[in-house]
Amino acid sequence: MYATDKMQHCENRFTLSKDTDTQECGHAMADFLREPGQMVVLQMIGPDACAKAVRAAAYLRQQYKIELDLYFTTAPEGVVAYDKGAAEEIWIGLEVAEGPPPFTALIDFEISSKTFPDKLAWAIASHLFRGESMRLTGIGPRSIIKMVTAVGIAAKWCRGAYHYALLCHPLP
Repeated sequence: MYATDKMQHCENRFTLSKDTDTQECGHAMADFLREPGQMVVLQMIGPDACAKAVRAAAYLRQQYKIELDLYFTTAPEGVVAYDKGAAEEIWIGLEVAEGPPPFTALIDFEISSKTFPDKLAWAIASHLFRGESMRLTGIGPRSIIKMVTAVGIAAKWCRGAYHYALLCHPLP
């Protein structure tokens, strides 16, 4: 799915790179994420930058006690990535949640540095197509990159099949 209308018209958009400092990014976004419905959009290319975005969201949740909905999409149709030679640009919308995540049951996946992102993406998409929710847990930067890569692949599959953004909630 391409970025939603709300994401496209969001005034608070930032570009992340693999060198972005997670805590500085979290502090910078915190002022824009105070009330339910407020949004910040992060634009990036590649799994390293995407992992930084997920870490920044986790940092916001821990340090500022902000409950967030994360929307993983690609750039709007016709938008050229800021790095023209790179792969498709990823957009993540961080929106202050209206309430707690609507999960009744979670299927737990433990991710390691040896997890294959394409197989994990298939599992994520399969459970989503059945209306099931999952919790992905892992320790360390390699597992985060594996998770983010898999979520990105699953988001593309969901976009192609059902035309919706992949919604993620950072959980404790």
